[in-house]
Amino acid sequence: RSIKILSGLDAPSARAYLARVHDTYGNVLGHEGLLREARIEFENALRLRSADDEAGKAITLGNLGRLCVDAGDFSAAHGFLSADLAIERRLQSGGGRVIAQLLCDLGLCELELGNLQVARAHLEESLRLAQTEPGGNAVGVIFGTLRLGRLEVASGNPSAAQSFHEQGTACLATA
Repeated sequence: RSIKILSGLDAPSARAYLARVHDTYGNVLGHEGLLREARIEFENALRLRSADDEAGKAITLGNLGRLCVDAGDFSAAHGFLSADLAIERRLQSGGGRVIAQLLCDLGLCELELGNLQVARAHLEESLRLAQTEPGGNAVGVIFGTLRLGRLEVASGNPSAAQSFHEQGTACLATA
């Protein structure tokens, strides 16, 4: 109903809020497993974002990127997450936590695309940011550590992978 009501209004504030509604609806659809429908909603939200709404664009790009990861479309996810990261680095609105998450997700994309060196660089930077986050970022440390372990598996280094697994498990036990 919100989409229908807001679509009929011409005010810039209605358009801005409509983008937020599409984002929210996309998240609902994604959680229901309706990935194609969710992507359409996120793409609608992105089209509705004004040029000066960089923070809103970053949210929508992140939503699209994570949805594409869930769908296994790592190439598209990489594009959306890279654009989100560029905005976040420029705005620094979410601090290191958001950038660490994006780097970790980009590392996964690079890993899945076979770009192991680039994946390693993203994952190591993500882990470093998570480890140095004021107030702590245990979730970021766990994800970064376990994804580095996954990278070591892909690189054919089982002992290094085991070490990262043990570090991630220890961190999980204390989180």
